[in-house]
Amino acid sequence: MSEFQQIMKLAATDEVAQTNVNISNADDFALVGDWVTATDYVIGDKVVDTTPAPPFTMYRANTDHTSGATFAADIANWDIASGAAGGEGGTITWDVTTKTADFTILIADSGEAFASDSTSLVVFSLPSVDAGDIGITYRFIKGNTGQTTVAPADNDIIRNFSATNTITNLTVETGVSVTLQLISADTWAIISQEGTWLESGVVTAVTNGYTGGGFTTVRINVIDKFPFATSTNSADHGDLFDFVTDCMPAQDGTTQGFVCGGNTVSANINRIQKFPFSTSSGATDHADLTAIKNKGAGHQSTSDGFFSGGQAASTLNTIDKFPFATASDAVSHGILTVNHAQNPANCSSAGEGFTSGGSTTTSSTATQNVIEKFPFATGSGGVDHGDLNAPDRVHFAGCSSSINGFTVGGNNGSPFTDVIDKFPFSTASGAVDHGDLLGNNRTLMSHSSITDGFVSGGQDAGGKFNTIQKFPFSTNTGAVDHNADLTAAKVSAAGLQG
Repeated sequence: MSEFQQIMKLAATDEVAQTNVNISNADDFALVGDWVTATDYVIGDKVVDTTPAPPFTMYRANTDHTSGATFAADIANWDIASGAAGGEGGTITWDVTTKTADFTILIADSGEAFASDSTSLVVFSLPSVDAGDIGITYRFIKGNTGQTTVAPADNDIIRNFSATNTITNLTVETGVSVTLQLISADTWAIISQEGTWLESGVVTAVTNGYTGGGFTTVRINVIDKFPFATSTNSADHGDLFDFVTDCMPAQDGTTQGFVCGGNTVSANINRIQKFPFSTSSGATDHADLTAIKNKGAGHQSTSDGFFSGGQAASTLNTIDKFPFATASDAVSHGILTVNHAQNPANCSSAGEGFTSGGSTTTSSTATQNVIEKFPFATGSGGVDHGDLNAPDRVHFAGCSSSINGFTVGGNNGSPFTDVIDKFPFSTASGAVDHGDLLGNNRTLMSHSSITDGFVSGGQDAGGKFNTIQKFPFSTNTGAVDHNADLTAAKVSAAGLQG
């Protein structure tokens, strides 16, 4: 049996809670819908628990009952349903069809698995559906190293994703799978997942980290570049337009990076500058922010950059928005609920920016623990999204996976910290501990690959660092040395990825 055949055999078999289930029969996957409180359920009813971040798990009622106040309190009445992640018991085997090129799925294919076998992109297009198709289910397997994407039809959505966004695996993983089920006339739910499946527009196939500007013993304009995949030291990637520190990052996917605001030797600035990832030709002037500002948070959608909070003569709660495609100045995009100055942490999901912590005044001692979010699509401003895990912090940074934000390092007054926090984008449940950095670190730079967060530079009470460290998004094992260094020990630069 070839390696590909072995991968397909493993990926096409589920260990599940119920034996003798005919996977081709949509009735075996019939859903009542999302689990809700104070509802009468009977044995065999299937629901999806939407309490945690996706992927969601489907459950089957094991007794007639009326649901309680929370699913956690109600769990004794439910078993993980057939085909859902984590089930135990009998075996379900999926019929697998292998494809080496793009393919459109039919409604009649419900209950089947489709595997990509290519070193290039393969797109599986879901069928056009309506309410009469609720319950149809497909598994998609990444059988080779090429990118594998599943795309909804029409204006259908994958639950908790932005409209028309796809789910994709950009890594070199093989044998990983994602299972989708139609739960309403226009909504698909992820009912099981193995591997790194991401929403399009959240994290693109980034391969390198970049730092722009910062402070060594003086302000600098150097752009550093280092690879995520190998322990290779940073190389010079050209220069910024200004010698600048306390500037904010944004990037338009894999093409170019943007560095916003900051302060030079003589003054704070409002410049937005950009540089290409593909060449070391350096930065050019792109446009201006709405005002002179620094020490805020940078975010990005697929088309626009955002600058939230920060300070100039006083602290700010404003949100700026500027387009990547044209050299147009930033415009106001609403306000945050509180001021976030002194380098709050910056995170971005596909549809929202997240600004965490920072200071309510220009003093680093007026720390706060507020996480708030704002939508990229409208200028409606920020709303509370829970709190940081202790301690409150300033001068820290943020990384983003497809479903979670991570805040790293920082300080609360004079004590520095090595904390890595994690919070879900989908719920305002607040942050939890996700391990530690290699040591206390503040005024550091952060970068996000598909699977890991990277931290570069920064300082502790003993001085500045040139080290690069990384931590996995999937487990709270903490950071390890990336065994690579920046071109110089530095702080307060813009950290990007592309």
